[in-house]
Amino acid sequence: MASIEHNLFIEWMNWLKINHPSHGFTYDGVICRESWIDAKKHILFLLKDVNNVSDSFNLRYYILNGVCNPDNWRTWDNVARWAYGLMQTEQGYYPDFSEADKWGFANKRVDALRQVAVVDIKKKPGKNHCTKKMLEDYFHEYPESYTFIAKQISLYGKLDYIVCCGDGVYEILLDIIKQENTILSNYFGRDLKYIARDKTQCAYRIAKSGTIIIDYRHPLLLEKGVNKRNVYLRLMNIAQEALANL
Repeated sequence: MASIEHNLFIEWMNWLKINHPSHGFTYDGVICRESWIDAKKHILFLLKDVNNVSDSFNLRYYILNGVCNPDNWRTWDNVARWAYGLMQTEQGYYPDFSEADKWGFANKRVDALRQVAVVDIKKKPGKNHCTKKMLEDYFHEYPESYTFIAKQISLYGKLDYIVCCGDGVYEILLDIIKQENTILSNYFGRDLKYIARDKTQCAYRIAKSGTIIIDYRHPLLLEKGVNKRNVYLRLMNIAQEALANL
């Protein structure tokens, strides 16, 4: 099965081999082409990078074959819940957490995740965690990434949602849209604010194309007092607010 991103990744890798041979690479994007085509909504999750990998990493293969392991619950159990919830969401309705929660279990994650696209905006694998400053430094060191990421996002056509996961990802995406305005002209729009129940401010943008771009937290939920139910409901409420403003 040829991936949607295949030709772009060949171009990208050839450029890196010539200009930055030690860079490494993360193969990501549409997890399963057939499921993506059949999905009722098209959802893109933007994350920072793959951690604890020294060279290249196939995130698509890992999601299809690794996240079903009960030990690999961190990050992907929440992304699966969020994916299921957004896939079913309509204005005035979203699935209750008790329903979405089932899709975070080891035997269900892949079924939710195979319908979406997941892109690491920093294609160079990293170690431990990636801060907002590290993201900014990466794009300063590899400015060509603006163009390549823009090309990758453009491959997915009309998106219903882009969920920016983690501090700094939303800002980098807005920079990409601004700098590559010809490639991503449909993603210009208006920024709005939604105050969630926990009083935390979260930004979202309704793009010219109708895509809802959400600035959200990283799904790894390590902070004290943060739980999977609250972050799911918060995301669903933000989606409802955005749908009401389309």
